[in-house]
Amino acid sequence: MLFRSLAVGQMLVAAWNQLNQHDLLVVLCPDGTSRDSLAKLLHRHWIPQATLAVRTVTDSDHQSPLLDHLFRSREFINGQPTLYHCTGDNCLAPVVGLDLIEKQLEALGGRSLSRTAN
Repeated sequence: MLFRSLAVGQMLVAAWNQLNQHDLLVVLCPDGTSRDSLAKLLHRHWIPQATLAVRTVTDSDHQSPLLDHLFRSREFINGQPTLYHCTGDNCLAPVVGLDLIEKQLEALGGRSLSRTAN
């Protein structure tokens, strides 16, 4: 049952990407540990105009082939999480490392969800 849920989510990402020409954020992580750190970082930001696709390089068994085109010709750099930010057919230079990825998310206008209202 878990695999069906994941497949539905991946198909929704693929459909959303085809229907919208907003920001596409493709992130490659070298392993599960860096993916978990990245997930915590991403969950602190709200970027509704972006489609996000994350893939772990070492865990290829549970990844949908429907999203392969998003990751084709993209690599993680220096063994660190690497973000590719694209709009339409134009992509910026890769952003390497969690600190720089967080700055990129903030530059996208991602409102931080970690602050509480007074």
